[in-house]
Amino acid sequence: MSSRGFPGTLDRVSSTPSGMPGSDVSTGKEASRVCAGLVRRNTPESGSRSRVVQSRLLRAVLISGAVVEGHHLARTLNSGRAPGFGPGSGAWKRAVRKKLALKAWPGGSSQTQGAALYKEGRVRLEQKPGGGARMAGKCEEISDLIFVFSKSQYRAKEVTPWVEGIENRYLELFDRDYKYSIIHNSNGDVCGHYPRKIVFLEYECSDSNKESFESTVQVSKLQDLVNRSKMARCRGRFVCPVILYNGKHVCRSSTLAGWGELYGRTGYNYIFSGGADDTVDDAEEVLEDDCAVRNGDSQLFDKVRGSDIKLLKYLSIRYICDLMVENKKVKFGLNVTSSEKVDKAQRYADFTLLSVPYPGCEFFKEYKDRDYTAEGLVFNWNQDFVDAPLTIPACFTRNLNINWSEYQSWDLVQQTQNYLKLLLHIINSDDENGLLVHCISGWDRTPLFVSLLRLSLWAPSEILYLTIAYDWFLFGHMLPDRLSKGEEIFFFCFNFLKHIVCESFSVLKKP
Repeated sequence: MSSRGFPGTLDRVSSTPSGMPGSDVSTGKEASRVCAGLVRRNTPESGSRSRVVQSRLLRAVLISGAVVEGHHLARTLNSGRAPGFGPGSGAWKRAVRKKLALKAWPGGSSQTQGAALYKEGRVRLEQKPGGGARMAGKCEEISDLIFVFSKSQYRAKEVTPWVEGIENRYLELFDRDYKYSIIHNSNGDVCGHYPRKIVFLEYECSDSNKESFESTVQVSKLQDLVNRSKMARCRGRFVCPVILYNGKHVCRSSTLAGWGELYGRTGYNYIFSGGADDTVDDAEEVLEDDCAVRNGDSQLFDKVRGSDIKLLKYLSIRYICDLMVENKKVKFGLNVTSSEKVDKAQRYADFTLLSVPYPGCEFFKEYKDRDYTAEGLVFNWNQDFVDAPLTIPACFTRNLNINWSEYQSWDLVQQTQNYLKLLLHIINSDDENGLLVHCISGWDRTPLFVSLLRLSLWAPSEILYLTIAYDWFLFGHMLPDRLSKGEEIFFFCFNFLKHIVCESFSVLKKP
């Protein structure tokens, strides 16, 4: 995994437009054939439904990853954007295309395939295990991860050797490209369904360059702000930085907590999800600290939301992307959550708020029932609970060539594509401000877009393992529950990657 395109391993994703020479080095058919074979070799024969589900999930991850990686490599090598090569470097392009064709990279499953490396004025495919064919080499690792993920729900206070192994693995992967520090969440003390070791990425680095967009954030102060702000958001899922791109933090969280949660999380969670929460003690502790201000909701909201705002500003977050289709989540006639866009005191007026309503996990039951076909699947915007319209500042809509007024007619593919284009446009803009993405609880729609962003900014070889383990599993996605209900948003995420292999999803700016 590398966060850079050149020099070093060509791991920056920049999708290939159809028809570009070299774009067919890894076709969907070939990737499907290879990865289906990998799945058969790594999935024991069994008639059980769970094995079928796990096999399908693994196949979607590997096939989509191989397709995107192949398109990415072909486009990058043929774009003429490598150092020392201009668009007119035809000889270099022909040599690259010939080498790719001879290697059929990365369509085959041979362990002798390797990474495409830039060295001494040329690009070569290095033959070594686990290089360009990392997709094949890491199949067993991803298979094991999906197997356990589909069987068990992660909780920070329930540590197993397997979870410790995942922690060591994602720290190793982050360490290849970043200087980072740890936000401590031992035993779920801050949030029971966040990683025990939350990675704060300070700056990007490589062997030749150890300084790039260095962060000015002090981790000790960040930890203090996290501890103070955790009650501001639903289920204590505070604003958490997860991606660093060109010095900007992309953060994730849940939506703002309502009065019901602030005044008693135990009852709230039984209303909201039918179960207890790991952070009841945290809620009681905060409320005891706030006895002096219980005589007025506004004072309590000033305190906790003020801490939330301090954390956002400390991370230089300006843009808040709200995926909720509601202004407030309502259960049994009660407002159980709120959101920045309906904060009565306008506490979030200093931020640029984007309301980009996106269907919740329940909608993905329809996706499954349509044999996992997202084309033509349109959300019903006329339901009573849907009251959050699409609201995007004009500064972001002018340059994207999208008719946003038609959003209610988009199918699931179009909607996801257009929202992803918007997020990529924001983080690829020239200003220095970061982005927060959230839905209600922050563990279904939020990891979908965080994962798509991560896969759009880096190539999906070992990054597949990282995004499944970190963005989905360790941040609390309830895969066993979602599978039992047929709400397969996790499967959709990786099955959707085939829809973003085109020029408009490239983060590389045209010369």
